[in-house]
Amino acid sequence: MLVVIALAITIAAPGGGTTYHASADGGTVINPADLAVAVHVANMGKKAGTPSCTIQAQDPSGAYSGVDVATLKGSMAPGATTTFVDNLTITKEGAQYVTDVSVKCS
Repeated sequence: MLVVIALAITIAAPGGGTTYHASADGGTVINPADLAVAVHVANMGKKAGTPSCTIQAQDPSGAYSGVDVATLKGSMAPGATTTFVDNLTITKEGAQYVTDVSVKCS
């Protein structure tokens, strides 16, 4: 059974005017080493921007983990939201053990 904790973070991007709210919805094991993570991003700022999101996943002990950086194609208008799926490779083929997924966008 895969139990994933979703974490939402709001970060102001450098340069001001663009703030992103990001959350990750669980993860789906694709194969022993890969986990598909749904990422939701909202531009909460007053300016358009192109968010770059760091997605991290791990098990409670930290023995199985993965990280990836995804940059959206194109700019997000203020108030816009988007969802994308990112595939993370988890060390030691431990995708099934991941219980914590977090995302930060700037």
